[in-house]
Amino acid sequence: MSTAKAKGALEKVAYRWGVSLETVEQEIEKAIREARSNPKTRELWDNIPCRGEYPTPEELLSYLAESAAPKPRAILRNGIK
Repeated sequence: MSTAKAKGALEKVAYRWGVSLETVEQEIEKAIREARSNPKTRELWDNIPCRGEYPTPEELLSYLAESAAPKPRAILRNGIK
């Protein structure tokens, strides 16, 4: 998922919850900061590609979507479930 598509997804979340896009982004940014401060998970966060010190909400959503997407070989080997 591109960061542009991720931004669109965040806009849909904001619309569904009746809040601004900025509110959604602020809440995700707050969660990212809290999660990165945990020494047990810091290495995982350091492996998320991002342009700054922390991933933006769009970068995080894009990374998670790509990580969760089935890989073509896995689909061929195991079939779609």
